Amino acid sequence: VYLYVEPKTYLKDYFFQPNLVNNYQDGTFNLEIIAEGNFQGKEIKVSLKEKKTGKVALEKTYNLEKKQSIYGELKKLKRLSAEAPNLYELTISILGKNPAYYTSLVGFRTVEVINKQVCINGKPILFKGVNRHEHDMKTGHVISEASMLKDIELMKKNNINSVRTSHYPDDPRWYELCN
Repeated sequence: VYLYVEPKTYLKDYFFQPNLVNNYQDGTFNLEIIAEGNFQGKEIKVSLKEKKTGKVALEKTYNLEKKQSIYGELKKLKRLSAEAPNLYELTISILGKNPAYYTSLVGFRTVEVINKQVCINGKPILFKGVNRHEHDMKTGHVISEASMLKDIELMKKNNINSVRTSHYPDDPRWYELCN
């Protein structure tokens, strides 16, 4: 359980929806933001940086609203795939006297069905998957990051490229490590 305090103006939630366009070479995104508090005179800055290099791919400032949709484009971006896990660090900053920062790792890829074949970024994929429940033989349902990494290493050694998780949400760290 985590308890934390937000400033008077904060992001209640946000949703980042990426897409690839122009033969999978460029990217677009839609960022939905839901804010709470006093928005008068407040601005937000949205930035995307390449995780590996720190190179800024996009940085724009907008007036803050209670609900807003922000559309963006990136030319010749680095796509996300199993072979090249290129991620971007999304940072949303509420600017002003009491700034607030929200950060997530995001990636650009397209999953679609082409000629009855599932394709990622336009290339057919053969799924080799396993089931996984959050369980450790010594600690039960209390899973450490080391245990998660051990599972991922074992899956990668056996050329596993997909995981069906249990019927309940896994620890958020599991999804981050899978990137």
